[in-house]
Amino acid sequence: MEARRLLAGRLLLQGKGVSQVAREVGAAKSSASRWNMALEKGGLEALRAKKAPGAASRLTARQKKRLIQILLRGPRKSGYRTELWTCPRVAAVIERVFGVKYHPAHVWKILHEQLGWTCQMPEHQAREKDDEAVQRWREKDWPRIKKGVRRKASIAFLDESGFMLQPVRRRTWAPRGRTPIHRAWDRHDRLSVIGAITVSPHRRRLGEYFRIQARNADAEDLVGFVEQMHRRLPRKIILVWDRSGPHRRAARLLLGKHADWLTVEWLPPYAPELNPEEQCWKHTKYDDLANFIPDDLNELYEAVGTSIGHQHNNARLLRAYFDHANLRL
Repeated sequence: MEARRLLAGRLLLQGKGVSQVAREVGAAKSSASRWNMALEKGGLEALRAKKAPGAASRLTARQKKRLIQILLRGPRKSGYRTELWTCPRVAAVIERVFGVKYHPAHVWKILHEQLGWTCQMPEHQAREKDDEAVQRWREKDWPRIKKGVRRKASIAFLDESGFMLQPVRRRTWAPRGRTPIHRAWDRHDRLSVIGAITVSPHRRRLGEYFRIQARNADAEDLVGFVEQMHRRLPRKIILVWDRSGPHRRAARLLLGKHADWLTVEWLPPYAPELNPEEQCWKHTKYDDLANFIPDDLNELYEAVGTSIGHQHNNARLLRAYFDHANLRL
């Protein structure tokens, strides 16, 4: 109908009469006459289809603003045991507070279309984390550590991670009602990776060093990795990592053997976001190898090595890891 009205409008603009236009588009003369009047008032836009207005919202603007405040306080403040907002729970809160009853399916429209909310996966954060200590480390310790670059020392952020035969599942497109199936091994075979993202004193170049092994990394493995990294970076190294048990033991062994070229700096407890190496693991697991189903550990070994190896040569990506950690280079 809109296409016919627009065609009639263009013909009228060309100077054709109402009767002629009505015949050419197959419409009644009265309709063509009405379109001509609309055209004279508002141009072609007046002939476009207009979305029918829905029913007026039963919640006022002030009530919606108050609803947002209630939702931001969290479900537990509204009497629920868990920190989970669902459409039925929000519908119950609206009915209890404002006396307006909505079907849960319509609550989704209110949250998404009117309030601009989206359904999201919460991030885990340890209760033991000290946000002030994290901020102090960024503002005081990190600038102090960076001065080591001026003393011709490399900075190395070190961490470990595990990779299993089971795929890291991510959302993917598929036909409606046909959920994709991952035929993966149910075994718990895994690889352990030690990695370090480094800052060189020469123009502050970034690098990525790693080692893959078929067992969990212990203190002796960490010592060997740092020593091997030092052979490739024959200069002083400032090693930055968290206070896990293997790290503390490895630090004692390393400082006892190589006190001249090694300095150890500790991250605040429960603050993995300060270590740029964490982003290397996330990039490998959730970007490069998401939904990757290896046949065996050898194929997993090759895929992990390829992913991390590509990151070693991508200075822009490594710099983004520091930006994500809010550590200015």
